[in-house]
Amino acid sequence: MEIRFLRNITHTKYPFKKKKNAFWAGLLEKRIFENPSGIVALEKNGNKNSIVHLDNNCIQFKVSEKVVPLVGGGVSLLFVILYLLPIWEENPQPGDEFGTFVFILCCILVLFFVLYYFFMPKKELLWDRKNETLTFTGFYWHKNYTMSFDQVLLKYTGGARGSSITPFRLAVIRPDKMGSAADMVLSGDLYKDLSLLVWYMDKNRPLPPGNAFDPYRQKDFERRKAEGFPPPQYQSNIKTPEATKEQQAERDKFWKG
Repeated sequence: MEIRFLRNITHTKYPFKKKKNAFWAGLLEKRIFENPSGIVALEKNGNKNSIVHLDNNCIQFKVSEKVVPLVGGGVSLLFVILYLLPIWEENPQPGDEFGTFVFILCCILVLFFVLYYFFMPKKELLWDRKNETLTFTGFYWHKNYTMSFDQVLLKYTGGARGSSITPFRLAVIRPDKMGSAADMVLSGDLYKDLSLLVWYMDKNRPLPPGNAFDPYRQKDFERRKAEGFPPPQYQSNIKTPEATKEQQAERDKFWKG
C-alpha cells in the first residue's frame, strides 16, 4: 500500500462505555450477513466518482465535505434575503421581534458556514485492509479519526423503528463524548454495506465480489497463502469462496467456508 494512504491511529478506545441496551441504540455486529455483489459503489464503470483509490490494500472513498456548508449556508442566506425584501417592511408580521431574532441567527449561520467552507479540516473515509484500520470523518471542525477496525463501533442511522420512512444507513460511531456518528459513503443498503465492509476488512478472507477487485485477487491470494491461510477474523452467514476452484482447493486444506 502506498504511504500516502497510511494514517496513524488516533484513538484506541471510546470515552464512554457501551450500555446494556446498546443493541436497541443501533449497534451492529461485525458479520457478513449477505452477498454484497449488487453494490454499484465499488463498480468502477458504474460509479467512478465515489472512489478515489481501490486495490487489495486500501479503498479511499470520495467524501462530499462541501455539501454541509453549501446547504446550511444557502438555506441561512435565503432567510436573510427574504427578511431584507421590501415586502417584509410593507407587511410587518406579528411577533416581529422573533423575526429579527431569526434574521440575526441566520446571519451568524451564514458567517459560520462560510468560514467552515474555507477552513474545514480535510475529510476522509479510508478502509485500510492491510493495516486493519478505519479512517473516518470528524464532527464539523474535528479532525479525522483513525481506529483499529476491531475496536470501532458500527451502527445504523436514519429510518425509524417499525417504519421505513427513510432507509437505514451504515455509520461508524466517532470516539467523541457526544457519540456522534459518521455516515459511510456506500450504496444505502444497510446489510449489504455492512457485509462489504466486514468482508473487505477481514484480510484473512478473499476480496469481496465485484469487478473492481478482479485485478488484485491473485496477489491477495498469494499473500494469504504465504501466511498459511489464517482463519477468518469475523463470522459470516454465507460462504466466501476463492476466485477459482484451484485456489479454493488450496485453501480448503486449511479452512473451509
